[in-house]
Amino acid sequence: MDYGNAMWGGVRLRDVLEMAGPTPNARHVAFEGFDKPLGSSGISFIRSIPIEKAMDSTLLAYEMNGEALPLKHGFPLRSLALGWTGANCVKWLNRISVLREPHQGFFMDKVYRVFDKGQDPGTGAGVTGLNLKSFITQPLIGETFSTGKKRFCPDIPCRRQWRVFFVPDRKTRFNVKCLLENLLWGWNR
Repeated sequence: MDYGNAMWGGVRLRDVLEMAGPTPNARHVAFEGFDKPLGSSGISFIRSIPIEKAMDSTLLAYEMNGEALPLKHGFPLRSLALGWTGANCVKWLNRISVLREPHQGFFMDKVYRVFDKGQDPGTGAGVTGLNLKSFITQPLIGETFSTGKKRFCPDIPCRRQWRVFFVPDRKTRFNVKCLLENLLWGWNR
């Protein structure tokens, strides 16, 4: 399995949509992949996102880490709804459609939704972003730091890039200083 972060290259979906000139009724953008349809019923993988997300922070990626997009990551083209879960980022793009309503289909109405037991899945909220989860990796039990020395926490994902330094004071408590950079949808290392 591959893990890690990538540098994506492509074109903003906004630029493509502006060239196409969507009608004033355009409210959603649907992506259909070249995936082999699911099961004998032939269910194609189609997901849609609100037009606001499409215009704000969605990329049509054709490069990954400075090279052509690899097949397993969506060659020749994939959508990336930045900051949203991978289920909203369709690989192997076959078709992009502008719609008045969200696409209705299995991958929009039955899965990738949050719903309670016994609730109709279609009435649940669609999965978009994820809440930031964190854990403390330092200091280890019994470990001490020098007073005033900065410790950097790598790999913190969030909607904006954060640099978090833990600076122990003379009383062995930690003062946390957060510096916010004005960069959206990044991972900080």
